[in-house]
Amino acid sequence: MIQTTASVMHLPTDGWRVSCRCLTGTLVQGEGQLQQWVICRGARFRASSPEALHQVGIDDKSVRILPPQELAAIPTVPPDGTVIQDRADGRAYIVQYGVRLWIPNPEAFDAAGLTWKSVRVLPAGSVRDLPYVGKYPPAWPMLLRSRIGRRALSWTHRDQTRRFLGWLGNQVLAFLLGVAAGVVATLLIARR
Repeated sequence: MIQTTASVMHLPTDGWRVSCRCLTGTLVQGEGQLQQWVICRGARFRASSPEALHQVGIDDKSVRILPPQELAAIPTVPPDGTVIQDRADGRAYIVQYGVRLWIPNPEAFDAAGLTWKSVRVLPAGSVRDLPYVGKYPPAWPMLLRSRIGRRALSWTHRDQTRRFLGWLGNQVLAFLLGVAAGVVATLLIARR
């Protein structure tokens, strides 16, 4: 809801993107829009209700109003390595490759080299917008990261996922054709 009290602040458009990283825990809203967002490590998370905001100590009366284009420029996925906790279920997640991975136990938390100071508690339901893929540590991306790089493993957009899978399929097909050609050549040479 748009606030009309004196606590509403309009941010200047120039230079805001740079200062956004300093606004962790700030509540923002697009001008003329109803949805409110909580900023965490330079990304925006959907605020579900005033009660959920109060549970994590965020004042729903101090809303920063942004022009819609500035709000749209704030990513909805935090940087890799961000550790977030949903207030609703208390689960801690680490963000990697644009998805959230559940840290199921203290052993996995410690093995990742994380500290409890790095955990960002978000309002109930705020982490639902991030795709969930399973437990930490994942078995799949770590093996591929050194081969193809971080950008190829974008699981947040369908088109990018299709492109990645198409590229991977072409690599596998080229490898199999190379192996088949090698086998045929070996058989031909062995027949002579």
